[in-house]
Amino acid sequence: MRLEDDRTTQRAPSAPQCVDGEAGSDIRRRAGDRSPWSRDAHCWGRPGQRQVLRSLRSGHADLRRGREMTLRGRSVISLTSAERDVWPTPDGQPGSQWSDLSDRRIALLGDVESHIWALRRRFRQIADVSPDVRTIVQLGDLRYSSPTRVGKKVWRRGAELVAEVDAMCRATGVDRFLLVPGNHDWPQRLAQEFSAHPERPFRLGERVWTMPRGFRFGLAEVRCMSFGGAASVARSTFRPDWHPSELPSEDEYRAAAAGPPVDVLFTHEAVDAGVPSVEDAIASPAPTGTEAFEMEQSRWSRSWTTWLARSVQAKRVFHGHMHVYGYGRLSDTQRVISLAPNYVRYGGGGLLDLRTLEFTLMPDHSGYSDMDFDV
Repeated sequence: MRLEDDRTTQRAPSAPQCVDGEAGSDIRRRAGDRSPWSRDAHCWGRPGQRQVLRSLRSGHADLRRGREMTLRGRSVISLTSAERDVWPTPDGQPGSQWSDLSDRRIALLGDVESHIWALRRRFRQIADVSPDVRTIVQLGDLRYSSPTRVGKKVWRRGAELVAEVDAMCRATGVDRFLLVPGNHDWPQRLAQEFSAHPERPFRLGERVWTMPRGFRFGLAEVRCMSFGGAASVARSTFRPDWHPSELPSEDEYRAAAAGPPVDVLFTHEAVDAGVPSVEDAIASPAPTGTEAFEMEQSRWSRSWTTWLARSVQAKRVFHGHMHVYGYGRLSDTQRVISLAPNYVRYGGGGLLDLRTLEFTLMPDHSGYSDMDFDV
């Protein structure tokens, strides 16, 4: 699929109407009040969930105290305050230009969902087919710090996931792995960090960063924006770690739109751009346990994300979240690409040419090894 490079001046779109007359802040507040996973809810105390959440809190408390932990053989070390201040720029200093001007392409990945085996395959594939790639943008749901079951027995913590990604980056020469926060990427922790430091990316590991909503940065000569977050459904069934801050606020959307135009917008939430596979996913029956207000939130979130994409006049919009691959248009000059999860054989990753904005899907990665990187 080739996407030509063009732009016309666009009028700022009107903000979306509030769903059923309800303001966005009211939607978020009502979600928090009704969440079955709030601390006051009766189901918070299920024994299995208590054990997982205690383990999660304990693990990150150890990191804050500077202890070294070894998880499944991968050494995890807490970053110092000075190390946290390092930016994903070539020299590590604060700045808006995050890659060398000579960089030709970057890799884009869909939801990882903690499937490390598939991520190892993808890193090896990138190193094979495009060894010049120094930047990978992952469109959310890495599962940073969520207590997530992989296979039948293994629970992975966010610290271990980051350590694994760091090892892959070192082995393949990737300088920066940029996480666009998804609704499964510990929204409470990220909200605390970005509230304290809205002016900078949050460094999770040696080569792993995530960005506040509406954060602008440059890759080569391409103007980029990251806007994370999305609405979850069936939270009472699947989301023991749910937090209201996963859903962006109207103020966050408006603040992001107030800046200059961008060339590429990276989001986790889907955009209403007529992508057939996305439309089919939205029209399909909701997961068991989904409540009406959750579907309302999902519509509201997509509507505002679409408004943001129009407002910043993004020529290319890439998103995850819907677990399907497809592409559509917001206008003649605005193209939208939905990426499938990275662990599926088709549609989970691709290469973006920074000179032409041509996006090319990477083929099936199942032929590559999923063994640990020995770094």
